Amino acid sequence: MVPENSNWRAESYTNIDTYRKSNINFVFTVPSNVPQSALDVQIRLKKHSFVFGVRANDANFRAKDYTYYRNLVFSWFNTITINSINWKYNAGNETNPNYSKALSAIDVVRANGLKVRAHCIHRDTPDNIPNWVTALKGQELRDTVDFHIQQMVNLTRGKLFHWCVMNEHLQGMWYEERLQDPNITKNIFKYYNQQNPDAKAFLNDFTGVTAGGNTQAMYDMLMEYKSEGIPIDGLGIQGHTKISLHPILLS
Repeated sequence: MVPENSNWRAESYTNIDTYRKSNINFVFTVPSNVPQSALDVQIRLKKHSFVFGVRANDANFRAKDYTYYRNLVFSWFNTITINSINWKYNAGNETNPNYSKALSAIDVVRANGLKVRAHCIHRDTPDNIPNWVTALKGQELRDTVDFHIQQMVNLTRGKLFHWCVMNEHLQGMWYEERLQDPNITKNIFKYYNQQNPDAKAFLNDFTGVTAGGNTQAMYDMLMEYKSEGIPIDGLGIQGHTKISLHPILLS
């Protein structure tokens, strides 16, 4: 069990003061004949730098009739997660991938001043891995896994600030079973880091918070990775929150 922290609220406020706030000094120059009492200064925050984002459908960034949607997203958030860039959505082939739709959406988001998180390079569940990849084994599969990392890093270089390098590792562990290698995901992170990416590496999964089924497993895995020096920058914890609304509200 993850040990209970009875001081979590006080520590949370301390972290907010440390990481989400900073001091700003304003200097005003006024004529010497103008008294300070005559000044009325009003300050309004128009945009913050604390990361606050949402996963969005990339098609909505291209469709002409989704202008309101785009404006709403661009005004509410400062980061967008694009998930149509994962392997199963490749519109090309094995050697010439085509993620033009996702890349186009990424360009639109960046042009509007938002940062982009990409989801994801690899997934450890077989139903989210291309069929031609699941037919591979041994060194050919290892080489293919590494080559895909190269492709995705090169396609998105300079465009992202976060990459989900592995997704749903706790839900499937297909690569570990197929290769009979319990360290394959750790090696994936090492190889990703060797490609000198400019996006931070995340291990992503769900049922870590909302459902809680993998809370302990995610914590233990992160501690293991850190103790072994695996180059991982953080955990991506999907909410997968489902809200039931009354039909009257939906109408």
